[in-house]
Amino acid sequence: MRARFLFIILAFATALITGEAPPAGKPPAPPAPPATDELYDLGKSLFDQYATPEIKEQYEFPTRERWDAFAGRLQHALDGNDLGELAAYETEARAALVALRDSSGPEISTAVWLEESQRLLGSPESGGWLSPQQVAQKVGLSYENFRKQFAARTTVSPGQFQKRKRVERAQSAIYHGGQSLKQLAEELEFCDVFHFSKAFKQVTGTTPSEFRRKVHGG
Repeated sequence: MRARFLFIILAFATALITGEAPPAGKPPAPPAPPATDELYDLGKSLFDQYATPEIKEQYEFPTRERWDAFAGRLQHALDGNDLGELAAYETEARAALVALRDSSGPEISTAVWLEESQRLLGSPESGGWLSPQQVAQKVGLSYENFRKQFAARTTVSPGQFQKRKRVERAQSAIYHGGQSLKQLAEELEFCDVFHFSKAFKQVTGTTPSEFRRKVHGG
């Protein structure tokens, strides 16, 4: 797997620190120099000392040049209050949080992979819905361990959680109208209308056709 860079968290800290507003009544201080030697050295030291061999195999700490370039882009987005530009860092932030899972305490560890797995199970990626097995791989757990840990914390299996989210999307689409049941079944990646209707009834207690009549009348 291609190495990814673990600097998003510390870079956020850098940007927030250097971007603080001056105290009231005092003239603004000169801009801080872009170099963040102490923070960079601290981050690299922590990564070298505490990252597991598995983390080091999958991720790498950035070079100084990459660190400064990233921190500069992030600071620019913060200074301009550009939410669109900040949103572009979401993928890197999530990757860093997942990578830190094995190096964090148990409560933080669980919160990170559980939130990420629920996000991945609950909405399709650009290539479609990920299977629970693919999600387990994304969050760095074996499927059997992932299935047991997920069920213990949510009271449902990953597959059941995903089915509920797909049906919730179907309910919203039916409520707003405009799509046939066949179109919905295809969009939500059910193999046919029969299996779509069966899953819908398992979750809601009613069929898609009955639900449509209830919300639209007739």
